[in-house]
Amino acid sequence: DLLILHDGSLANLSEFVNSLLYPIWDRQGPATLPKSIDYSVRTSKETKEAWQDLKVALGLLDARYICGNFAQFEEVKNDAELAWKRDRLEELRMSLNERHERFGDLAYLLEPDIKEARGGLRDINALRAISRSEAININTDQLDDFEERLLNVRDSLHKVSGRDKDLLLFQEQDKVAADLGLADADVLMGQVATIARSIDYLLNVAWHKYDNRKSKFTFRKSKPTNVGKNIGVDNHEVIIEAIDPTVGMRAAAKASQLGLPISIDSCELIKGIGLDNPWPRETREDLVAFIGGGSAMERVWEALDQAGIIEEWLPEWGSVRSLPQRNALHRHTVDRHMVETAIVAAKLTRTVHRPDLLLIGSLFHDIGKGTEEDHSDRGEKLIAPIARRIGFSESDIKTLQFLVKHHLLLSSTATRRDLDDPATIQSIIDVVPDMQHLELLHALSIADGEATGKAAWSDWKATLLRELCTKVELAITDNTVASQPVVTTEQEKLALSGSLHVTIEDRDR
Repeated sequence: DLLILHDGSLANLSEFVNSLLYPIWDRQGPATLPKSIDYSVRTSKETKEAWQDLKVALGLLDARYICGNFAQFEEVKNDAELAWKRDRLEELRMSLNERHERFGDLAYLLEPDIKEARGGLRDINALRAISRSEAININTDQLDDFEERLLNVRDSLHKVSGRDKDLLLFQEQDKVAADLGLADADVLMGQVATIARSIDYLLNVAWHKYDNRKSKFTFRKSKPTNVGKNIGVDNHEVIIEAIDPTVGMRAAAKASQLGLPISIDSCELIKGIGLDNPWPRETREDLVAFIGGGSAMERVWEALDQAGIIEEWLPEWGSVRSLPQRNALHRHTVDRHMVETAIVAAKLTRTVHRPDLLLIGSLFHDIGKGTEEDHSDRGEKLIAPIARRIGFSESDIKTLQFLVKHHLLLSSTATRRDLDDPATIQSIIDVVPDMQHLELLHALSIADGEATGKAAWSDWKATLLRELCTKVELAITDNTVASQPVVTTEQEKLALSGSLHVTIEDRDR
């Protein structure tokens, strides 16, 4: 962005501006070079009036002198910085929230906007602006490195696509990876996700410090409210008041169930506190309560994950953390998809007799992804030691293995096979041993489909899945499978002809 600053005395201002900009627009050069530039022409007074626009104010914080009257530039820049220190951070936060809602998370989207998404380049500028306000002290040492790496990706995207855009689409990810000397698109997107999560974490820390700074000036009528052993609620956050071996999971469960964030200071307190193997029963139950919090659990999980605590509790999570999926049906990275699946599953816990197994199965159903081996087969092997460490019985471990191995069975059968064919129903009965396994698998299939996105889930698919499960349930409870429908001579002739023929008949449901 170019600011042409003047004092209003130049008679031929328009001619000067045109003579400056047209050579830039009209220059000859490689197609990848930009041939346009955003610009504004203002006096010092007009620039001060433009500070009301948040984007203008943020831009002036990073203003760099090129040429001309340095004293006039210095005056405008200093005034801009002083104006910013009058605390416009609430306005900035509102702007960030609106943008994040629109563009989503850079760390989790499979086709993200490098600039606008949460954890992207604009958030780096926001962190610098928060620091420049001097309202709080935040560490910006890593920002230069993060910015350089994201700008490298963005510049490469512009180069390989030949267009000035920031949306990193599937068809360009391999090209960008090759241009940057990376092995493949998965490595590229993994690096982008890791950077984005770090930026997002720094942003969360910054707002946490800012809110706590404000709370120091607020008169407190009472001490933190105790909500459990060594756990309290203070300033609308769950805090840990004293350390014990199981307090971390207990605090996570309480935060999730209350719909409150867990404080960043508390996350730092519980780092490095190990859990027994197997976990105590109450810790296993706290994990289930944590996951069962629904949408409220997401920000608690993310805070713990960014602090490194999730991998301390569940080391296997590291293999899928920020792992991209080269699948157009999916919206999110593997780890975020599993969290989203658990969030949907929390709404279905009343439809099953073992909600704990549904929640754990949902959270780990894709844990086997990341290698050439079939992820369902690999996941079946990985879930056993995880579930054993968490403290489940051997019979429950077998059920969880069943859910992970066959989590695609019902949805793929319902959408690809004839549900009126007895062989289709028998193929499910051969795999599903009883009604408990069927209801768990049905709920997991719904959660997995909804979490994947609209490209993979619809009312039509939900209806097919429900119809399949109803027929399997009848076959299991009656111990019978409907007889093979009779094929008429006319139908045999049509089949042998190899041509398509459709008839519509009235028939009893």
